[in-house]
Amino acid sequence: MLQSLHKVIRGSAESEPSAIGQTLEEEVTEQGNIEWVDKSGTLIRLKKRWDIPFRACRLYGGQQFDRLLAEFKAVSDHLELDVSDPTHSRRLTH
Repeated sequence: MLQSLHKVIRGSAESEPSAIGQTLEEEVTEQGNIEWVDKSGTLIRLKKRWDIPFRACRLYGGQQFDRLLAEFKAVSDHLELDVSDPTHSRRLTH
């Protein structure tokens, strides 16, 4: 028990993902009202066809963070930019 506690404090304890990990859907359900939105405030819904690795796998820790980054990339890859908006053009060129 003391060795396990020492590993937890050091941050090197390993655990069973199937016991404490979360799928992407479980994360979304638990987080509440936090959603992806575009600059006009329009809600961006994740689509199952978007390539988010390990979407249905239970992950925790660093792997869960990697999945969050993949989710961010999927959302940003599917944003439509209004290139006729001059403020957008300036931001994209600077």
